[in-house]
Amino acid sequence: MLDPNAPAVQRVREASRGLVRELGFMEDTLAGTGLSASAVFAIIELGSRGSMTARDLAIALRLEKSTVSRLLKALVKKGYVIERRDPDDARRKRLHLTERGLSAFAEITRSASERVASALAALSEREVKCVVDGLEAYSEALRLTARPKGVERAPDSVDVRRRGAPG
Repeated sequence: MLDPNAPAVQRVREASRGLVRELGFMEDTLAGTGLSASAVFAIIELGSRGSMTARDLAIALRLEKSTVSRLLKALVKKGYVIERRDPDDARRKRLHLTERGLSAFAEITRSASERVASALAALSEREVKCVVDGLEAYSEALRLTARPKGVERAPDSVDVRRRGAPG
């Protein structure tokens, strides 16, 4: 493992903070929508996937089910999301974007794509490739090393021992 105080670690942390600031995640609303970052990401997930359950959305957003439940109530109330019974299992509800939700998804997608395109236009072709490859690799490394909620540190190894005999 890399030393947490290594210059590379500090530079990535500083760059990450810059990304968060420049992309507007510290503002009360995101992408000029009047919606919170979690609401915008919920709309992006639903718009990208077409429909999903609240449980699937919680997993995708890495949020607690209770947080997603409150978020969905607000999005339903504001007319962005509708819940429908799952045709394969009437006990489950599937989430879908409404026309308003689809319109917001299109605007979020357009705005974000224009922002990224504008930033990348300031770079050389070689730098663009470096940024894209680096962000993809870093994102994958974060995914692969993510800890489940409530786990301080993943064990280095597991030692299985048998005690006694059955019966």
